[in-house]
Amino acid sequence: MIKQIPNDSECSSNLFLPVLDTNLKELLSEVLEMSRRHPEILDSIRKDQDAVGIKKKELRQKDKAYFESKFEALPEILSEVEQTEAPSFYLQVGRPRMEAELVLIFLVLRGYFHTLSSLSSIERLRDSVTILDYLQKRGLLLPGITTIVENVNAASNETREQIHRAQLWLILSEGLDDFKELTFDSTSVEGNVEWPTDAGILLKLIDRLFSLGGKLSKYGGPSLRVWWMASWISSLQKLLFKINSIAGKANSKKRIKKLYRKFLKTAYKALSYLKRELGEMKERSAKLDMKPSNREMLDTIFKQIDEDLADGYHVLFYSENRVMNDVHLPSAEKVLSISDEDAAYIKKGPRPAKIGYKPQLGRSSNGFIPVCKVPKGNAADSKEFIPVLDLAIENTEVVPSLVSVDDGYSSKSNLEDAKERGVVTVSISGSKGKRITPESDWDSPAYLEARCNRSAVESLMFVLKYVFGLKRFRRRGLEEVRAELLEKVIAYNFCRMGYIRKLRQKEAEAKLRRVA
Repeated sequence: MIKQIPNDSECSSNLFLPVLDTNLKELLSEVLEMSRRHPEILDSIRKDQDAVGIKKKELRQKDKAYFESKFEALPEILSEVEQTEAPSFYLQVGRPRMEAELVLIFLVLRGYFHTLSSLSSIERLRDSVTILDYLQKRGLLLPGITTIVENVNAASNETREQIHRAQLWLILSEGLDDFKELTFDSTSVEGNVEWPTDAGILLKLIDRLFSLGGKLSKYGGPSLRVWWMASWISSLQKLLFKINSIAGKANSKKRIKKLYRKFLKTAYKALSYLKRELGEMKERSAKLDMKPSNREMLDTIFKQIDEDLADGYHVLFYSENRVMNDVHLPSAEKVLSISDEDAAYIKKGPRPAKIGYKPQLGRSSNGFIPVCKVPKGNAADSKEFIPVLDLAIENTEVVPSLVSVDDGYSSKSNLEDAKERGVVTVSISGSKGKRITPESDWDSPAYLEARCNRSAVESLMFVLKYVFGLKRFRRRGLEEVRAELLEKVIAYNFCRMGYIRKLRQKEAEAKLRRVA
């Protein structure tokens, strides 16, 4: 809820704290200018807020209808109860919520600050004279962090993409870039997960199953009998510690196999008990009479339980096969994380392997990002070339005349498909690219320049990772990771817009001085 500041409040508090020309002030100005020129973005944010509000209201009204239905068995009481109209799933006037413009600002700031919920980010928001000045001019106080995060999270990825496209339109309309020259590349980014081990994943799955079973009674479901679960989990923790302690040491294979045998035997007992007990609890829960909100929560919990049980037996099977029979399963078929199922094993060249994602990014000649894409798993660059090119054309409504990529995108079909789309120069660096490129093109000045300039995309990756915090994703799941990347790209493009304007202004001033 946004509070209004009284007229006689501390609106003069900036008397000794003038708003300086900082990067944050420029960023805020860019966001406000875009919201002014593209009010449809604010409409989209309001629709997203409405969608979240309607979903919550729908569940509240279902609960209300459930309780009212209980009075039907008591006619004398029912006659005294005020009858309500049929549920209507639209929002009426209620408590004031965050303005769409404010949501847009905090969405961009989350991409700029990397996060809004950390202590350092909260302090930056509270201490910022720029943000204080913006709020005071509108008679507002800084909302609570929970309120900010909830409203920003309400924005859909479709709205973020709309913001990105509007941003690109501004860049084109002001002549900051023409998007005629693009360079594509991918980079590996760690997910918000730990490095996985088979035994560690199995223990976490069993521990979560036990925890989920204990939560059922909180929402009106039956209680899980503890039985030997606490003892089994404690035993698994001790065995895992011993396995990790001797792993990698000389002549440890035999000892690890012995410990693993005990670990897997105990894990099988725990999984078998949980499967039987939780299966019975699911049947009993289905027959219980409860309000719809509790039923929805139980359905969500049981869905997670079913997935965890399936994953648990899968990990149990391939762990035993690996340790006892030396049969290794490809990483794509393994459970690598229980918190982020979309994270994949990423190995790019000689660099250390990561568990995370491999975003595809495009850089324009003036350093803007017209396209970003997060494919599922460790997708090959060659398969992503045309989808990324099509997305760049869709975002900018411009067919580039030059596209430069590295050897990982090399493919004759990619070369031909790009040419069919109207790209004149398709430069693929490296030995593979040279084989599929006509010699006359390879030695031409345009291709030589494209290969020389391709390394500029590496500087973009460096800035995103070390300035905008893209070394490791904070959010989990493919859609959330896409949202985080889009926010960082939007914030980066706004900063780049300010930089290019300043650069051109300096060039114009220098030209005037030379003429004078």
